[in-house]
Amino acid sequence: FVVRGWSGGFVLGGSVGGTEPSSSGTLSPAGAAAAWWSSDGRTWHVADVNRIGLTGVAIQSLNAGRDGLLAIGSEWGGQAATGWWSADGHVWQTLAQSTVMTASGGVIPDPPSDTVFDDGTRMVAFAPDGPDGHLEGWTSFDGKSWSGLSFTALADSSLPYWPGAASVQTFGKAFVLPDGLLVTGQAPGNPPKGLAWRVIAS
Repeated sequence: FVVRGWSGGFVLGGSVGGTEPSSSGTLSPAGAAAAWWSSDGRTWHVADVNRIGLTGVAIQSLNAGRDGLLAIGSEWGGQAATGWWSADGHVWQTLAQSTVMTASGGVIPDPPSDTVFDDGTRMVAFAPDGPDGHLEGWTSFDGKSWSGLSFTALADSSLPYWPGAASVQTFGKAFVLPDGLLVTGQAPGNPPKGLAWRVIAS
C-alpha cells in the first residue's frame, strides 16, 4: 500500500494473505498487516509486525519523525484505524490504546488522526473537536507522544474546519515545514475556492 524513504533507508507497508481490496477499498478480513525494510531500496527484508490477535489487516500509511516511525492501518474487517510504532522499521509494536485531550476537554484516540503529515522530523495530525467540526491539531517527534498545536492567535472564523462541516472553509492537507506549517483547503462556492494558511512556529 505504501513505501516511505527516511534517514534509515526505506520502509514498505501492506498486508499478506487474504484477497485484493474490493473496488470500494474494503480490505479482506483474512489479510494481516505486514512491513518490509531496506537500507538501499534494492535488498528487502521482512519486518516483525506485532499483530495482537491479528487485529491489524494492513499498514496503509507511514510517517517518519525524529525519534521513530508511525504506521497507521486497519483493524480486523478494515473498518477502524490502528497504529504501530518502530524505532528502526525492522520491528513494529502495536501502539497502546490511549487518548489525547482536546481543547474543549474531550478526548480522542491516540494517534489523534489516521491522516498524519511529517517532514521526517516532526509529525502533525488534525482531527475535529466536537460536532461542529472545529479543527484541532497535534504534533509529535515519535508518533507516540502528542502535544496540542495552539491556534490562539487566530480567530475561529479564520481557521479551516474538518471536511464535511457545512458552509465553512475546510481543511485539505498539511505540509510540515522547518519553521511551521502550510495548510491547504477550500471555501464553499461553485466552484469551491482554494485557500491556504501559513502557521509560523513560535
